Amino acid sequence: MKTKNLVVTGVIAGTLLIGVTPTFADSLHGEKEVKSTSGESIAAVISEEDSRFLVEDMKIPPNTYIIDKKIADVTGDEVDDTIYLIGHKGNIADRYADKLNIVVRNGATNNREMTDLKKMGGYEGKLFVGDFSGDKVNDVMITAPTGGSGGIVQHIIVNFSAPEPAVILGPKNNAGAQFIGKYVDGFKAELVNQDTGRSINIDLNAKKDMYVASQIYNKDGTLLKEVKSMTYPLSLLEPIDMDGDGTYELKGIQSIKGAYGADTISHVNSFWKFENNQWNAKQIEVSLFLLTLSETRRVPTEVVGAVQPSQPTKEDDKSFEKYFNLIGMKKEKLIDMLGEKPTPVDEGGLEFTKAGIRVWFGSNGNQLVQQVYISRADIDYNGLKIGDKINAFKQVFGEVINEDSGSAYANFDYKGKVLNINYDPKTEKTISAYIMKEWK
Repeated sequence: MKTKNLVVTGVIAGTLLIGVTPTFADSLHGEKEVKSTSGESIAAVISEEDSRFLVEDMKIPPNTYIIDKKIADVTGDEVDDTIYLIGHKGNIADRYADKLNIVVRNGATNNREMTDLKKMGGYEGKLFVGDFSGDKVNDVMITAPTGGSGGIVQHIIVNFSAPEPAVILGPKNNAGAQFIGKYVDGFKAELVNQDTGRSINIDLNAKKDMYVASQIYNKDGTLLKEVKSMTYPLSLLEPIDMDGDGTYELKGIQSIKGAYGADTISHVNSFWKFENNQWNAKQIEVSLFLLTLSETRRVPTEVVGAVQPSQPTKEDDKSFEKYFNLIGMKKEKLIDMLGEKPTPVDEGGLEFTKAGIRVWFGSNGNQLVQQVYISRADIDYNGLKIGDKINAFKQVFGEVINEDSGSAYANFDYKGKVLNINYDPKTEKTISAYIMKEWK
């Protein structure tokens, strides 16, 4: 077998680096124990044979790593094959990999097949092997969280039983069950499912105080401004054999947003089956919020009387810049610094009522603050307040780096981070502010 001009440096954090020059044998078989990102030893998982196969037989680009590996028959010849999930990383310590692809080494013929997935990337991608198509041959599923605050996860399923790999679940299927909707009088949202044409009303009373404060509704429930709902893509898509016939269906979970990204008005569970070369919804469930975790509870009068009044806010405590230091902070340190017990909110976030913020963390398990939502109305944005027009923010913070007039937001680069300002597209008045590590 002719050797390609590629050499393996070693197996690191569950992956295999290709494209630099230390000795092949030394790089793979050092004395140090090598562990995956989940902490499991992978000494028996990634072998020298795996490495030689990928290096010598495949035209793998430099800085390509093995992300996951499975052993199963996916070609239909009743002989186990080796399935690799590979991806490109910019840095050896990165948990995020782009250019994710599947490589299958045929156990009977030693031939190999490789997918050509377009723009597939995510944190710590995983493989699942099972029959989704109903042909009694295992298919291969990739699951890869994107790392955004919306909790969106990419999923792809590939069938290898045909002469060429065939994607049977692709990016468009990650949209899940789609709804169109709008807010109406009476603290309600009217939603229509695009798959079935059926409609449902969502009770928004659990969040009415927030909507009144944001001038979306009057106290009597009269709608003051148009709000259209937005269905987020799937945050979870898991295999489930609903009828026990050995063929997997899929259970999807996603959220429907209202006035802004942190305003979840419903969660959607959907069940999908691959039939006649397409995914068909078999069941769709929509949840209602009767009480939100962040909703203020009424406190008995005798207890209220015993509560000490809060101290006045210092003027230097009102600048938005202090929140920039929270980005990248560990969850434990944040809780200790703020000195209050947080309340869980949507998408794994936490609300600190006294501090007037909500925070969200990275989805790759590092528990570092990635996004801060500022709910305090008295915060100073270099001389501006929420409620001022978006053009005033543009004058103060300069050229926007991203703007979507349809979704009504503008992003500003401020001290190496993103200041995200949402506004009413009709009045151009700003309505909320977020600080983000990056925009995805």
